Amino acid sequence: MKKKGDTVVLFVPGLESGPRGSKAKYLSKHFPNTVALDLRMGLGLQHENGPVRWLGLYLVAAAAVCATALHMFGTWPARAAPLLLGAAGLVPFMRWRVQCSLEACTDVVAAAVREAAPDVLVGSSWGGRVVLRVIERREWAGPTVLLCPAVAASPPLFRAVLPPYLPSVPPAAASACRVLHGSADDVVPMGAVADLCLNCGMPLEVLPGADHRLNDGLLKTHHLRAVIKGAIAPAEFRNSLLVGSTATGGVGCDSDLKERSPLL
Repeated sequence: MKKKGDTVVLFVPGLESGPRGSKAKYLSKHFPNTVALDLRMGLGLQHENGPVRWLGLYLVAAAAVCATALHMFGTWPARAAPLLLGAAGLVPFMRWRVQCSLEACTDVVAAAVREAAPDVLVGSSWGGRVVLRVIERREWAGPTVLLCPAVAASPPLFRAVLPPYLPSVPPAAASACRVLHGSADDVVPMGAVADLCLNCGMPLEVLPGADHRLNDGLLKTHHLRAVIKGAIAPAEFRNSLLVGSTATGGVGCDSDLKERSPLL
């Protein structure tokens, strides 16, 4: 049972970490009222909101059309046309299904916001993209911590199906956001996150040497706990924390970020 004054953290995990990953366990330990969501999203066929099961249906349908063409048409150009069309349509189809997954996950988070009435939202990787969409849909405008939000992707396969995302964030919601990113992240490009912060007016703290998981820079140092407490603190205290983080290696959203790489 929630005690009066206890902080309710709504944690939105990444693709593969889920509600039982290291960040979820850490948050549950330090914030007992943490609600770690299961987005039913991932790279396996079992995930209800994932795009992979739709890939299987697409391939089956494409194979059936190609088999029919082989049986019905005598010339190879006519036989090859369905195969070429199927190959050309694969990436647009998967991009559409990823967008559908984003909306489905956003619905899950929006419902949890209404039910749990959290004090702060914490989104990691794909969960960060989802939280941004929740904010864009005006279903949350409170304190928010984004950890390497997946607004773009570096690996070529993911980049092909995950289009860049530059949401429209209301100024009031942007002022309540705190974004953290690792300088050694090879999954989400830092330039894309920097552009997000510049366009939306959100503060960005870069953790030197941290990778996409951020565990060494956030969990072992308990920096994540401090960031969350700062996010729900009065505005004056939050501003003092932001100034301090910039002086110790964090990067604020000022003109020096304009020279970073554009959104990929």
